[in-house]
Amino acid sequence: MYRIFVLSIICSQILLAQNILNFALPENMSEQKLTFDEVLQKALSANEQFLQAKEDINAQKGLAKQSLAKVLPTLTGTGTLNDQINLSGALNTTVPLVNISGILNSIGAFKQIDATKMSVERRRETLILAVSNTYWNVWLEQNLLEIAKKQHAISESQLATAKRKAKLQEISRLALKRAELLVAKTQIKIVSSEANLKAAQGSLAFLLGENSLIAVKNPPHVLALEKNKDQSFKRSDLDAQKISVQAAWASKQSANWSFMPTVDAGLGLNLPWKGREQFQATLNLTIPFYDGHFRFGTLQSADAKWRQEKYKKHLLEREIQLEIQGSLTTIKRNQELLEISNNLVEIGNISVKSAENRRAAGHATSLDVLDEQTRLFDAQSDNERAKVDLALARIRLAYTKGDPIKAWKPNG
Repeated sequence: MYRIFVLSIICSQILLAQNILNFALPENMSEQKLTFDEVLQKALSANEQFLQAKEDINAQKGLAKQSLAKVLPTLTGTGTLNDQINLSGALNTTVPLVNISGILNSIGAFKQIDATKMSVERRRETLILAVSNTYWNVWLEQNLLEIAKKQHAISESQLATAKRKAKLQEISRLALKRAELLVAKTQIKIVSSEANLKAAQGSLAFLLGENSLIAVKNPPHVLALEKNKDQSFKRSDLDAQKISVQAAWASKQSANWSFMPTVDAGLGLNLPWKGREQFQATLNLTIPFYDGHFRFGTLQSADAKWRQEKYKKHLLEREIQLEIQGSLTTIKRNQELLEISNNLVEIGNISVKSAENRRAAGHATSLDVLDEQTRLFDAQSDNERAKVDLALARIRLAYTKGDPIKAWKPNG
């Protein structure tokens, strides 16, 4: 009775999982099968978050152009039409001659363009890492689903054999229920694997900006980066931080020079409707005496910002070194787990053959063989997970050191 009760619970779980799966994903959702290079190309060209990040470069370029207003000449024109229908006009230009603060401010603004480019490059590398993780997970779930289907087919075959033997009273009803229970368990594995696969495919489609499920082909071979003696790194976000330090220093110097006088020249040309045109030239000297502590506050903020950027750079350098050591430790652990998993698969194959030999000799039943096959399928599933975990750990190491693409392309 206990086994019948457990069997009924398992069947209800199967129906519930199927209903949830059908509710979460529309039936008409199409599926396409792509290689890793195709997936990566789609992500880099269609991912909305990455495209949004790339616009930060244009925004920073606009800010840099605005900073040139204090160091480049300006030209304005005016016109006047009075009540006597007399038209007059004027052209005026201002040429900054000495404005060190404005020049330094523009230098800092243009350096921020390079820093933004480096930050966007890190966003690109992060997107590649996310796509890699999701792609390998889809590939894993596809393999796990195939293993579950094979296991289910064998358990159904064994159940058919058990039913024939039960009619001939060669096995007990308990043995028959046991075979039915194994079929129900494998059915649950299939439903669970299908749900996990579609969830992984949906995550990959989201990264690609697609509305269809993505099936994947074999991923590229990942290199054993941990064997390299040179574990140096070149990170775009660290380069961006170094440029930010330089930009902050320029802003600090700009604040210092804001206490100094500025000189600019003015040229004007008046064009009256009647009479001769008039030309005028001026030389303006601006000496800042007091502005309500605005410049002092600007200098204090710029100095603090410069120190903050230096602290961020030092902190990031230490974090990268710790991340590399952590990735190497994770790779070593995953290698050990993969070796154990390989041994378990080998033992499982031997156990299945042994059970089949014992069944042929009359010392074991087909259900005993099925038990060993179930253990083998579980070991194979764990082995697939171990392979993916090791590959993703190596990709993570490449990402931590710089470009994740070097995990499968040494030259990037």
